[in-house]
Formats: sequence, structure tokens, C-alpha cells
Amino acid sequence: MKELRSTKILLFVLVSLISMKSIRSQNIESKIDKLVSKTYTENDPGIALLVSKNGVPLYRKTFGRSNLELNSNIKLETVFEIGSLTKQFTAVSILILEERGKLKLDDNITKYFPNYPINGNTITIHNLLNHTSGIRGRTPVSNKKMMAIDMKVEELIEYIKKQPFKFNSGNQFSYSNSGYIILGRIIEIITGTSYESFIENNIFKKLKMNNSRYGNNKEIVKNRASGYQFNGKEYTNAPYISMSLHYAAGSLLSTVDDLLIWQNALNSNVLIKQSNLIKATNGSILKNGKRIPYGYGWYSRKINNSDAITHGGATSGFMSNSIYLKDEKVSIIALTNCYCKEKKDIQKITFKIATLFAEKKSDKDINEVQLSKNKLSKWVGTYRLNNNTHITIELNNDSLYGYNTYKKNIKHKLIPLTENDFTFENKKFDFHFMISENGEKKLKMSSGNRSLYGTIVK
Repeated sequence: MKELRSTKILLFVLVSLISMKSIRSQNIESKIDKLVSKTYTENDPGIALLVSKNGVPLYRKTFGRSNLELNSNIKLETVFEIGSLTKQFTAVSILILEERGKLKLDDNITKYFPNYPINGNTITIHNLLNHTSGIRGRTPVSNKKMMAIDMKVEELIEYIKKQPFKFNSGNQFSYSNSGYIILGRIIEIITGTSYESFIENNIFKKLKMNNSRYGNNKEIVKNRASGYQFNGKEYTNAPYISMSLHYAAGSLLSTVDDLLIWQNALNSNVLIKQSNLIKATNGSILKNGKRIPYGYGWYSRKINNSDAITHGGATSGFMSNSIYLKDEKVSIIALTNCYCKEKKDIQKITFKIATLFAEKKSDKDINEVQLSKNKLSKWVGTYRLNNNTHITIELNNDSLYGYNTYKKNIKHKLIPLTENDFTFENKKFDFHFMISENGEKKLKMSSGNRSLYGTIVK
């Protein structure tokens, strides 16, 4: 009788735990539904979204149309252009070759391109991977006369060679598609096969990513979404751009399920060693010792108080974003068939979803420092941000306050962390102030994996 009673109690506890877990899952699902459905509606270009924890999907849903003319719905099998998420595959391919002893990350690119005009620079594979080469990111994609022309990689590199350098290698970070095009060609030179074949055989087939492929405008791809843009009044078909121009910087197609396979393989060290994954995802260091958030194919970010690795992508008619919360082991993958940043901001949505899982900042997490009035007043002024908005920083009662210049009634205190670093009291934005070489006051305003940059105007 006693044993029967114990069994009933144990069964009740187990059922209760299962029920609580189900309620939490339903709560998360309803919150995500609410976030996404505000932006992605039934008859518009849509989104495929997958959220997983410990490698297991918690949320897999689609919203909207894959083709507006045919009224076809986006499905979980829908194939999207993933844009610059391609860079993760290119970077991992380079690390695979490094582990095989086929290259070194400190190899000078002149080892593979003897006639490359480096102008006295030493440009290494490492510099290409973390966007510190100084090679301008301008490619034929941004040239209206060339964007529809199919080009071979050798032609792309000849185009890139003609661009002047932005800075000496290793001194600054400047995002460069050109650098990743060069990396793709290095893969080909070393392996004697095409970039497409290397990715297909060493990643897609190995991981059984059966719905992923190298992009080709002419090829018939089952379940491929059509791409759109928004002109301020209505949706239109996205302009034609040859996918050959994206190459190793943004040419791949995939699905949300395949991209979860990819994330799980990275976490399990199926493709590269743990030490190389850490190198790829933990940011990197400039020559002057300053840390930058970009590693090899990933940004290292903070979302609330959680460590995250992120990357987004965009091509004509498509956008993508991927966030992985390291401690929580939560992956958020989103793909959309609309390059509609003003109307459908995929980065903003995925960041909001990430905050549902990421540890929140509390006051005790913030190590506030005391600064003199002189040190605080140094940053007072109005800054024009690169999204054409203005933010004003003012000093009031020995504290800095910030506000949108056109919304003076909403002000937030800036809590000092160092002489140059502050956080809003609402915990939504972090500020880094600096003075440029020519004496201009500048700021970087960050929220999750998004940053705005500003220069003082008065």
C-alpha cells in the first residue's frame, strides 16, 4: 500500500513537470507568434523561422507567400538565398583546409596570387577572414552596368584588384565581400576543384543538408522562393543580379532546417576542431591590440547579458539572420524572401526573439563608475547617426542623458562603465564615445547585433 502511494506521488510529480514544460513551450510559442505576425502577414512576402534549444526545435513556422503571383505559401522546405551567411561556410572551408595542412592562416595572399598589387602590405588569409585586409568591399554587384552579367571568379578578382585600399592591413575593420571572393578562389587553387564542388562534397553531402546548394539563376530549384522588395507603396519583383557575382561571399541557398543541421554540426565539432570554432566565433584583435567583434564568418555579440554569435545576409530580394546564444544553447534562424529592411526588419525580429531566452541585465550586473563633470561634459552635443536620425547628449545634475533630438520628452540616463563606455538606464542601448584622429567626436550606439555610428554636428 505504501509503495502504491509512493508510485502515485512520483507519477503526479512527473505529470506536473511535463505539464509545466508544455505550458512554458506554449508561452514561448505564443510570444514568438505575436512578434512575427505583426510584421509578416498572410498575403505578403514571408518568413521561415526556426528556434531550437540544445539542437532540438522548439519553434518551426512559416508566414506569408513564397510567390505573390502564384499565391503559394512559404513552407519549411522553401529554399531561400541566404546571402552573407555564406561567409560562415567559406570560413569553415578555409579552417578545414588549415586542419588538413593545406594552408596557414598567416599565408600572404601573394602565395596564391603572385601578381596581386598589395602596395607594400602584408595581407594574410587571417586578414581576409576577419575583414581587416583593407581591400575595399566594392564588387560588380553594386555596379548597375555589371550586376546582371555572369562573371568568372578570375574576372571578379581582376575587378577587385583595381579598387584602391582603404587602409593598411590589420589596422582597422571594414566589412568586405571582396575578401571572401578571394578566399573562395584560394579554396579552388588549393583543392583543384570549384568552390561549389568543395562546399557540396565537404559540407552539404557530409551533413546531409539535402536542400542546400550553390546558387545559380538559371537552374530549376524545387521549392525556391521568389524575391521581392518594397518601394514605399507596393511590393515589386527584386531586380535581377547574377548570382555568380556573389560567389563565396553570398551565393548559397538553404532552408531553416538545413541551417539547424549546420549549427548542430558546428557545436558537435563534426567539421572543425573546437579550438578553431572558438577562433571563428570569439572576435579578433587588430594590430594595435583593440578587439573587434568579427572573427571568421561570425560576429561576437552581447544580447542582454548573454554571449551570442550572429550574422545576417542580404541579396536582391532576400534577407537572412542567424543568432546562437552560447550559454542558453538556443539557435534562432530566420529567412525571408523580401529585401524590405524598412518594412520587415528580420534582424530586429530575431533579436527580440533572442531576448526571450537571453539573461536580462540587472542593476547589479552593471559596474557603474564615477566620472568627474569635466569627463562627462566631453561627450555633450548632438550626433548625426548613419540612419539620418539625431541623438542629443546633455549633462544634467552631474549625469549624462540621451534622447532623440525630435523627442525631447523621452530622456534616458547614461550609466558610465568607463570614461568612454556607457549604457542606457533602460538597458536597451550601449554607447561607446571616441575622438577621431582629426579631433571629431564620434559615438557607436549598439543594441544586440545592430550598431549605429554618429558624428557630432553641434
